Amino acid sequence: SCPNPQIHSILSTVFIKTGQKNTIPSEERGVFSIYSDECHDGRFTFRHSVFPVLAAKPDFCHICDRKFPGFKPTFRHEIRHTICTAISGIEQMRDVTVIGVSDMERKIEQIAMTVGWPIMGLNTRLKQTVFKPVRRFRRDEKGGMLIFALLCFMGMLVGAGMAIDFMRYENNRSRMQATLDRAILAAAALNQPLDAEAVVIDYFAKSGLKDYTLTISVDEGVNFRTVNASAALTQNSLFLNMVGIDTLSVITAGIAEERIQKLEVSLVLDVSGSMGSNSKLANLKVAAKDFAQALIDAGRVGKVAISIIPYNGTVVVGSRLAQEYNLTVEHNASTCVRFDDEDFFTTTLSTSQSIERVAHFDYQNSGRSSPIAWPECDTGTDSAILPFSTSIAAINAHIDGLSAGGMTASDIGMKWGVSLLDPSARDVLTNLIASDDADPLLADRPVAYSDGDTLKVIILMTDGDNTNQYDIIQERKSGLSDVWLDHDAPSGSTTKYSVYDTDREEYYYPHDRTWHATALGGNPVQMTYPGLWGTFSTRYVGSYFYRYSRSKRNDMQNSYELTAGGNLSDERLSNMCSAAKNAEIMVFTIGFEAPIHGQSVMRSCATSPAYFYDVDGLEIADAFNSIVVTI
Repeated sequence: SCPNPQIHSILSTVFIKTGQKNTIPSEERGVFSIYSDECHDGRFTFRHSVFPVLAAKPDFCHICDRKFPGFKPTFRHEIRHTICTAISGIEQMRDVTVIGVSDMERKIEQIAMTVGWPIMGLNTRLKQTVFKPVRRFRRDEKGGMLIFALLCFMGMLVGAGMAIDFMRYENNRSRMQATLDRAILAAAALNQPLDAEAVVIDYFAKSGLKDYTLTISVDEGVNFRTVNASAALTQNSLFLNMVGIDTLSVITAGIAEERIQKLEVSLVLDVSGSMGSNSKLANLKVAAKDFAQALIDAGRVGKVAISIIPYNGTVVVGSRLAQEYNLTVEHNASTCVRFDDEDFFTTTLSTSQSIERVAHFDYQNSGRSSPIAWPECDTGTDSAILPFSTSIAAINAHIDGLSAGGMTASDIGMKWGVSLLDPSARDVLTNLIASDDADPLLADRPVAYSDGDTLKVIILMTDGDNTNQYDIIQERKSGLSDVWLDHDAPSGSTTKYSVYDTDREEYYYPHDRTWHATALGGNPVQMTYPGLWGTFSTRYVGSYFYRYSRSKRNDMQNSYELTAGGNLSDERLSNMCSAAKNAEIMVFTIGFEAPIHGQSVMRSCATSPAYFYDVDGLEIADAFNSIVVTI
């Protein structure tokens, strides 16, 4: 037990460490600590180092019973005896508050000498074994990287956490954006029967997203619908709150619009004789009607205008449309025209400038047929141009009435197709509207090329190469012929014609091959060339009326001329296609079981190679469907 329980102050703390392998364990290193009962929470300075007071121990002399490993047994006993004696002496001191290490050392030395124990070297030994390790510990910088490593670890932890939060953010954003895009596209469709705003809300309700807010606005008119929507949600942070970011705002937006542009379409279709084989014309009719139906259904009334231009070796303008152009008047039996080479460099077609009409004639049939059987220009209405139509019934009926026959002149078909898209045809359409031959909703059509709301499209289809084009020679296109007709003769009579020969100055009666001074019949009238060609083929005129002279027979049989061959037609077509593309008309071409050369011509005519279709059989329907999707 402590002799003096009245000590009020901490006296000293001494640490002893041998530096040998058998170092005193950490719990044994404090040899003794002297505490005051009243100062068990205090601190004191030990050689500039701060040591905490562990606890109050009123019985501190028991420490003297501890062993001191690292010293020889005799030396351990003497130290133990000396320290305990020193402590007993210290306890008897009065008014002592703190005893420093040097004081402790001197006190221990003084007491040791008093008891007669040789303490020489003890002070040095204590410094080496006790105080030196303390000083070394204080100067030791080992473990300094630990703090830096901890800071790096914390940074890596925060960075990884931020990546996780940002991945969650991007996942939510992409899901919400994809849902929004699908929703507004479905809502903006003009054929969408449901309310546009309700469609967007329904898409989000079924998406699996939660806690979002939607903002939707819808603007729509006769030919358009615009849906503008935005979505937002707040995402709680899992790791970003470590750097003060508690939430992330996920915001997406989108706008979708379907606007039916005004469409002006020219459908230029080959109806030459070769289209009558292999069910080509039948397949074309189905595909063309489906094409027109798709365009009319997708549009609004008065927004889509379709012109159908059938062609073979010529193009039948049609009696009503021909009234709007200045066709020459050699005859009125048919309405085909011929163009000059320079006409194929421009998209316009003047309504005031004279356009030469193709003669009404037949150069192929050699038999007697009155009127002619195979006219170069068809006189019917089924194969004529159908201009500016908005009626699917009228379009289907016109397509159904097409028939195959004749040669191929795609350059003339293209010229008419482009001309009906040109703004110069606006007066033509205005007059057709005025006579109830066109839809009044098409007023002010065709629009200017600069009109951004209107798409001008031409589809040119052929199954072969361009061939020859013919017309009656100029000197026999009009005026009086040498053939006379007896108007008083019965209808169908073969004995009513006579031919005046200028060399003999006599009339030849072909029915009996005799010569006379006057024309046959009681009321003979000199026939015009258009009347003659409209009644008999050129081959028959030469072989029957002029069989008395081989030279005159051959001359009359060859009363027609080549106005354009296949190569010239290709060149004209190329010029016309270039003019159309320069005017920003979208040109699609279809080679329907066409030969290699015909395919090449069609490919070069198209706006781009992607707009050319090489098809066989029923594939023509796929070509027209693809064009519908594109436009």
